[in-house]
Amino acid sequence: MKRYARDKSDPLVKPVEKIELSEKNLRLRAVFAIIFFVIGITAIGFGVKSCLEGNSGWQIIEIPQSKDSLASELTVMYNPGQGDKSIVSERKAVNLLCTSAMKDACLMFDPFCEGGYITAINTSQGQPVKVPGRLYAAFEEMEKSGSRLLYYGPYYEILWQTLGAGDDYSASVTDPGMSAETRELFDKISVYVNNDNAVKLQLLENDTVKLGLSAAYAQFARENGIDVFIDFGWLKNAFAVDLVADALTDGGYTNGFVSSCDGFSRYLNGKEYTYDVTLYKNVDGGPAEAARFGIGQIASGVLFHNMKLNSIEGVYRYGDGKTVTLYTDKDGSQAAAADSMYVYSSSLSCSQTALYGADAYLRKQPDTATVRSIGEKGVKTAYLSGNTVFCLPTPDGGIQLADGYEVKTVE
Repeated sequence: MKRYARDKSDPLVKPVEKIELSEKNLRLRAVFAIIFFVIGITAIGFGVKSCLEGNSGWQIIEIPQSKDSLASELTVMYNPGQGDKSIVSERKAVNLLCTSAMKDACLMFDPFCEGGYITAINTSQGQPVKVPGRLYAAFEEMEKSGSRLLYYGPYYEILWQTLGAGDDYSASVTDPGMSAETRELFDKISVYVNNDNAVKLQLLENDTVKLGLSAAYAQFARENGIDVFIDFGWLKNAFAVDLVADALTDGGYTNGFVSSCDGFSRYLNGKEYTYDVTLYKNVDGGPAEAARFGIGQIASGVLFHNMKLNSIEGVYRYGDGKTVTLYTDKDGSQAAAADSMYVYSSSLSCSQTALYGADAYLRKQPDTATVRSIGEKGVKTAYLSGNTVFCLPTPDGGIQLADGYEVKTVE
């Protein structure tokens, strides 16, 4: 089972006309409004030319979709033929690298992947499990961050039932914000998932890990049908785009970027381009564009948001406009400091940027001290609070605002 299911009759991306790029500016329009509403991915909104044999210009690299790959959730945009290789040969090489990397990402980070490592760890409590070095490094990164998000698997598994519901009643049954029974269950779960003595992934030598559960947690899990103890949850695709991006750069292919359907991006050659980003406000009729700004010299970016911005994203919207996402606080309650918040870095990986950004976003309301704190770690932020766009720092190119909005710099 895949969390993001795509109707195969609906193509991953609908190509649009190519936009000629200024040689002086090389400004690529990565506009999220176009991304989400026109082509249904979080990657790119600048114009592209359909990937016909030998065509030049920015293109979507078509990666075969399969149940053992994250190709349905990730998109690669690339501008082949800018070096010594021909357009056709470079596009083919990029395709092969990405096809392999997206399968590797599925095995490492997706608990629904058949034969995947997350499933192997969850079903082998107390037993050592050998994992790929890349996955081991991801576990190390999670531990170093001090975050407990990796252990929120029980929250995520229940919330996915809400996100996949077909109607408000079905959604409310597993929504802890609507169901007293589910709220009570989450309160009990929180006692374990936030306690190192209850659940801990031990990082052993030689890329080996061991999941340890307390006797009390193991019994509670059996009594409540819980069988997922670790899960990257909403962070999964942050690690996935890093893996694919690194596979490309390691192979010498840097004229493009990788994005996911839920807001994670890695830019392979960010110093040469400027990307436009859009912030949205969650209104009664759905997402409404509030602000747009350009960013240069960017390595990675994450768009946190509490609304559904494309057809396959895991967000449930009730009839009254309330939304449910995987963004939760320690007790599994919904946590979104803003309708949308964009965090980005010129030097950090997407997963690092996302983990720092989580400190600022997984809150009931914005906290400027935290925004300043992650800024000191190399993460810049722009977010919407009410009708004000707060930035740290203010983008060099300025901000285009919709009517009724203002912009302020975080002091």
